[in-house]
Amino acid sequence: MGTGPGASEGIEDIYYPDKTGLIPPQLIPSTRALPKYPDLPRRVGVQGTVILLIVVEKDGSVGQIEVVRSSDQRWGFDLAAIDAVKQWRYRPALLGERPVAAYITVMVEFSLSR
Repeated sequence: MGTGPGASEGIEDIYYPDKTGLIPPQLIPSTRALPKYPDLPRRVGVQGTVILLIVVEKDGSVGQIEVVRSSDQRWGFDLAAIDAVKQWRYRPALLGERPVAAYITVMVEFSLSR
C-alpha cells in the first residue's frame, strides 16, 4: 500500500441519497423485522415515532445508526427501533454498477391501532 497524498487508508466513502447517479438502497421486505412495542407505553396507551439515519453498507447490512428524532426516549421506542432496524437487509445502493455504502432515513412508528 502506498503512502503520502492520495494513498488509501482503507476508509470507504458513504454516499448521500442526493448523489448524482446513485441508485438508493432498497429494503428486502422479508427481512423487515417489526419492532417490539415496549411494555409500559403499550399498557398506558402511548404511541410514538422514531426517525433514524442509517448507513446501508455495500453488502446490504445495516451499519451505523443514529436517532435523528424521537417522540420521547423515556418510553424505550428508540432502542426498540434500533434493535429492529439492525436486522433489516437491503439491496445496496449502486453507483453505476458498483455497490456502495449509503445513508438513508428510516421512520419507525409505534401505533396501537395495528
